[in-house]
Amino acid sequence: MMVWASSMGRCGAVAVAGLALLAAPAMAAPADWTACRISQGVLVVPAQAAGLTGQFVLDTGTARSVLDATQASLASLDPDATAATVVVRLAGQRLAHVDVAIAALDARTFIQPTPITGVLGADVLAGQVLEVEPDPCRFRIGARGTLSGPVLARLAVRTVDGAPYVMASVSDGARSKTGAMRVATGMGPVSLDPAAARMEGAPAGASDLSAPLRALSLGPLLVEGPDAAVAKDAQPGILGEIGEPVWARYGFQLDLKRGVLTLFAPVDLPATPPTSSRP
Repeated sequence: MMVWASSMGRCGAVAVAGLALLAAPAMAAPADWTACRISQGVLVVPAQAAGLTGQFVLDTGTARSVLDATQASLASLDPDATAATVVVRLAGQRLAHVDVAIAALDARTFIQPTPITGVLGADVLAGQVLEVEPDPCRFRIGARGTLSGPVLARLAVRTVDGAPYVMASVSDGARSKTGAMRVATGMGPVSLDPAAARMEGAPAGASDLSAPLRALSLGPLLVEGPDAAVAKDAQPGILGEIGEPVWARYGFQLDLKRGVLTLFAPVDLPATPPTSSRP
C-alpha cells in the first residue's frame, strides 16, 4: 500500500494501492534496419567501439557513452585511462571521434544473459533520428524518420545536460503530478523522484522500492499500469525517467535534431528482421 507523503495543492492525502505521488555480419546501410533485442527491460544492440565488437545497451537517457573497463583492457587503450576518444560503429554508421568514459558498468548490465561491452548514449545519436520497432526488435538511425501509421503521441523533446526529456504526468489513481521525465531506452521501470513518491511503512533510507502506477500520460496517450520505482537520488526540477518497458509498447521515433518524440501504434513485422544482428 502506498500513501501520499504530504499534501499537494488543493487535494488532501489519499491512500491507494500501488505507487503514490507527492508533488559479425556486414555493416548495414544507414537507412537499413538492424536486429536488436529488448532484454531485462533495456534495449540491447550490436555495435563496435574501440575495435571491440559486442552487445551494447543503447540508452538515450545516458548523456555520455561508457566502455566497460574490463573489456577495454582488451583493446589498444591505456589500461589506466578513465576516458578515451574512439571510433564507434552503430547501425551502419561510423562515428570517428566519440569521447567515451571507461568504467565498470552498472547493475543493469549484470543481469543480461550475454556480456555487455558498454553503454551507448545520446552522444552517438546527436542530431539524428532513432527509430525502434519492438516485435521483432529492430532499430535504425538516420537523418529522417521512416516510421508511419497511426500516431498515438507526439511530444516536444528538451535536451538537458545531454539527455532528452519530455513532459509527462503520473497518477496513482487519485492524484497526479506532471513534470519533466528523461527518455531512457536503457533503463527499466518508470523511476520517480523520491520527493514525489514513497511507500507506506518503508524503513528510513529504504531503496529499490517498486510498485505499479495507475497510469502514465504522454500527451494524449494513457499508459496504464506501468511498473515504477522510487529513485535513490533526487534531481532538482526532474520528476523522473521513463524506461524501455514503456517505449517497447509502441513504435518509437526520437528525433534529436528537431526535438520531437513520436509514438506509433505497433505494426506487424516479418518474423526475421531485414539485417543481421551484428554491427
